[in-house]
Amino acid sequence: TITGTISIQYGKLVVHRIQDQHRNIIHAAHANIFLDATATAELISFRTSIPVERILVCEAIHDQGAVVHHVQVKDFGLAGKKRADSTDERIKAAIAGIKNQHEGCNPVEFDHLGKSGVTNAKGVHFRDSRGENSFMENDVFVHVGLPMPNIGAVRIDYEILECANAPSFEAYYQDICDAEVFQEMGRDRALRRDGNIFHYWLTDLDLPLEAQHMKAADISIDAASQ
Repeated sequence: TITGTISIQYGKLVVHRIQDQHRNIIHAAHANIFLDATATAELISFRTSIPVERILVCEAIHDQGAVVHHVQVKDFGLAGKKRADSTDERIKAAIAGIKNQHEGCNPVEFDHLGKSGVTNAKGVHFRDSRGENSFMENDVFVHVGLPMPNIGAVRIDYEILECANAPSFEAYYQDICDAEVFQEMGRDRALRRDGNIFHYWLTDLDLPLEAQHMKAADISIDAASQ
């Protein structure tokens, strides 16, 4: 029996099979150290077939760093890469309103690649949300939409993995989306500096973190939903 799944992409039937190279290396080792700031023990277990009870999670405790504030601005729906032109105009109004509230600060926007030219975003979801240190001097972050991986690609990844205690696909996908949010948030490198850092999240989707909630009209009347 060969583990895998099939899909149709651009009119072609594609067969997806698991490659066990990395799993075999992991299982052949006496011990493994996974350095990941966002992966849960359940996610590692699912991807490696290591029983979750054999995974020890260690976290560093930091008592210094900047004070991070999160604000979720709603009324923009998903604020996705296929959003309407009218939504773009409201988002630009919201960004301008946020900048007006933080005069003298150094703001930066994160947006989808196809929309980054519309909002003049220097940060792009996925491209700049992991291992990037270019935004350490910014103290106001405006995230337009969320970095959500392609659900079809994640579904294929999920279906070819084998695990006795597999999570539901919904839980698996949510864990991956949450990890991307935390990774993008981490571009502020808050632990390496002091002061105050503000993150504005322009989306109606639930966030995996505590945030103050505002409506678009609270930022700018031009950003209000019609």
